[in-house]
Amino acid sequence: MLTTSIVFLPTDDMRLKSMNPLVDQYISRRPSMNLDWINSKLPFHKARMTWSKEENILDFGCGPGTITRDILLPQCVNLKKLIGVDIQPVFVEYAKKTFNHEKIEYREINLMQRIPPEWEGTFHKIFSLFSIHCVKDTSKLLKVFHRLLKPGGYLLALGICTEELLSSVKDMSKLPQWMEYIQNVENFFWVVYDCSDPYGTTKKLADECGFDTDFFALTPQTQVFSSKSQYIQFCESIMPEAIMKRIPSEKLEDFWADWCEMAQKYKVNFKADGTVLREVTMLEMCLISKI
Repeated sequence: MLTTSIVFLPTDDMRLKSMNPLVDQYISRRPSMNLDWINSKLPFHKARMTWSKEENILDFGCGPGTITRDILLPQCVNLKKLIGVDIQPVFVEYAKKTFNHEKIEYREINLMQRIPPEWEGTFHKIFSLFSIHCVKDTSKLLKVFHRLLKPGGYLLALGICTEELLSSVKDMSKLPQWMEYIQNVENFFWVVYDCSDPYGTTKKLADECGFDTDFFALTPQTQVFSSKSQYIQFCESIMPEAIMKRIPSEKLEDFWADWCEMAQKYKVNFKADGTVLREVTMLEMCLISKI
């Protein structure tokens, strides 16, 4: 299996929901290596898909609109409408003002709670780019996607399968000094996180939710941060907001010190030269709605 090594630059991108909603902080710390990775994968999957004469496409978890307009939009063939949805109102408002386009509509909506009736069975494709792993109830989410897609429609998910973030959070929640701040950790774990058989589990779940598995791949990736402080800033930007808002500001320095010690158990390596290496597993999954 191919292992990729990518250097973390000051401009970065990670598309997590339930994160700190400060858009400027999110954008300034988003890892560019993930943008590059998406850019490298979309043409391959685009070529494997069947495209209609007029495509209605959904971008699930569009964030501030960067990927929706600048990366996904150019890959859309015969596009009629591209709808980007997100649960964070600040992201949606930012996307409308900064990454607008005549064929893109941004909506603040939680599809896990409400599906607009007029959307059911109308989308030819759904893209989930660094967002599907942020939803715990994968079964319910896939059923939502199935309701939204036309028969034979595609769901393409690109993002994270496993990383040190949630494992470290789980361990931190057991420490006396942090357990009162880190609660309900299980709410942040999606179905294949630390799963012994991600492909088998996902294929079974997809079948139960009305999908055929068209493509599935996991790729190890090494992400390199220039310093410990840069790694901490990155983690802070993607940490679930429900956790970060509970930790008093005067305790943050101690929290991140404990965090860095804990993260080393999960393939995070603090090198003598000051750089930090982070090992993650990237996910590519394409499902087709059964006819």
